[in-house]
Amino acid sequence: MTPTASGIHYGVYSYPEAGRILGVSPRRVARWADGYFFSRKERVGRSEPVLQAQAHQRGVLNFHELIELMFVREFVALGVPLPRIRATAQALAKEVGDYPFTHRQVLVGGARV
Repeated sequence: MTPTASGIHYGVYSYPEAGRILGVSPRRVARWADGYFFSRKERVGRSEPVLQAQAHQRGVLNFHELIELMFVREFVALGVPLPRIRATAQALAKEVGDYPFTHRQVLVGGARV
């Protein structure tokens, strides 16, 4: 296997590769994974990442992070506002740890986002 082989073989995905898999832009992957800054009238605001993983490394996703962002993509497609998804992820991470949307308790809990 060459060093340029797809992350599917290694479980590590660049943002462009994750974007192709998720069907979203690499920029959107970066915003969901790392958060972003935005301009406000007299200051700069910060939007926190949706991805809840303590050991996240900017620029790449591991397999668990990719799956987590698949859930984010689906929630967005269903019309759930990103601030609500982010708040839910943060609250769940406090209870179940990293990757809250893929945690078994959450998947079978029956609660609504």
